[in-house]
Amino acid sequence: MFSFLIIIIIIIIIIIIIIIIIIIIIIIIIIIIIIIIIIIIIIIIIIIIIIIIIIIQGF
Repeated sequence: MFSFLIIIIIIIIIIIIIIIIIIIIIIIIIIIIIIIIIIIIIIIIIIIIIIIIIIIQGF
């Protein structure tokens, strides 16, 4: 009975650890996606500014 209880506790601990790892991975993925989106937005803004400067210089 006692050994069975230990096995259950170990299984619960393993499940909790796996859930925590999955949550951390998901958070990291979300952060990476946000960073990529921000970089893309910055690049688009820079390109637009360059295009505007070229148009103004042309006239």
